[in-house]
Amino acid sequence: MKGDEEFLKERQQEIENEKKRLSEQFAMLNNSINQTENESKRMDNEKASVVEKQQVLEKSIMSLHTKTKEIRDDIINHASQQKTIEKSSANLLK
Repeated sequence: MKGDEEFLKERQQEIENEKKRLSEQFAMLNNSINQTENESKRMDNEKASVVEKQQVLEKSIMSLHTKTKEIRDDIINHASQQKTIEKSSANLLK
């Protein structure tokens, strides 16, 4: 009888120790999940910011490309007009 009682007390203590260990482990894992979720949210925000910056840069590049093309076309037109003027001047001198 006394042996059974001692065995049950030891078993109860083991179960309480295991319960405490599992509670601590659960708290640690819960904390880890919370940290992971917070980091995930932070990374999502960072990604959104980078995508937004990328879109702004793409628009700027397209605008720069258009302006560069306009300037190039103006230079070509000016050069063409200059040649026409030179040819007309040459014809007048003949």
